[in-house]
Amino acid sequence: MKDTNSRLLLLLVLGGFALMLVDVRHMHRDVLSDEWQTWIPIFVSIIGMIVTAAVMFSLKLRPVAYFVYIAGAISGIYGSYLHSNGDVGRVTDLFASREIVAYAKDGDEAYESREQESEGTEPPLLAPFGLAGLCAFGIVGVMGLSQQKEEK
Repeated sequence: MKDTNSRLLLLLVLGGFALMLVDVRHMHRDVLSDEWQTWIPIFVSIIGMIVTAAVMFSLKLRPVAYFVYIAGAISGIYGSYLHSNGDVGRVTDLFASREIVAYAKDGDEAYESREQESEGTEPPLLAPFGLAGLCAFGIVGVMGLSQQKEEK
């Protein structure tokens, strides 16, 4: 039963890498030629798909899968660092309790100018953590396969 659950989890991870590939390729389309770092999540997604599919059929690839998933998690953390332009405080500020100010939408010129300034100018700070989380699920899936085979 554990083996089936682990394989199902890895199948979901495989699908997650496929969706991550499509999403990141689309979202980074304007900066792919400008910055080499934008290719990292694309390559990690491709390699992650290949390794995830392979480890479901050959348990000998478990060490390779662990390496790829750990490297992918590190690249997700690095991506968040890049998205914050090196200011880690911006990420932690998202979780700090602050006073929230509500602005009226209708007829407020200041609101409209703030919306136009913030629209499309900054990459999402937490988006790369999705890659790190996906890799964490991959590690759990491979660990389940490892335990199943060692019990037999």
